[in-house]
Amino acid sequence: GLERLCRYIARPIVSHERVSRLPDGRVRVELKRAWSDGTTHVVLSPHDFIARLVALVPPARVNQIRYFGAFAPRSKVRAQVVPQFVACVEPLQLELFGKSGPGGHGASSSAGAGPAPEYRRSWAKLLHRVFDVDALRCDRCQRTMRIVAFVTEPHAIVSILRSRGYRSVPPALHPARGPPQLRLRFGASAASELLSA
Repeated sequence: GLERLCRYIARPIVSHERVSRLPDGRVRVELKRAWSDGTTHVVLSPHDFIARLVALVPPARVNQIRYFGAFAPRSKVRAQVVPQFVACVEPLQLELFGKSGPGGHGASSSAGAGPAPEYRRSWAKLLHRVFDVDALRCDRCQRTMRIVAFVTEPHAIVSILRSRGYRSVPPALHPARGPPQLRLRFGASAASELLSA
């Protein structure tokens, strides 16, 4: 199984056994399966063959995902390598007005919100998974911290930072500049050799 996996990962886009070069310079590509009209191979010029290969390369700096092989949409083994999403039987609905509806009367709302789906993880779990940092663990008592409040008022933020001994004013930004130029001392002969080269 490991050898089969390695062969699958290391295989090229086109099998080398099915590509050959004719004496006149053209490229003969043997098809994996014969077409409906009985065609078993295709003869292309070198430029056309390269153009067909280049079409398989994803464009640069474009957010585009193309799946091949076992990850292709019509692959027979896709279900074995792609995790399947199991939909919840009952929809998750939050209680907006309580069980008696808005104003204390009216139709009753659905049951309380169920557990969060498995594909949704909190930011703390994501930080722990990616960077191996437990952001909710207290450095002093090693217990799990809980969120008490969100501070959004500027004067409250300044007072908290000052009480903790941090600066409340952001550092000044310097204009972007290139690295300092390295100055080398060359003699007249070395300079003339560099210019002549």
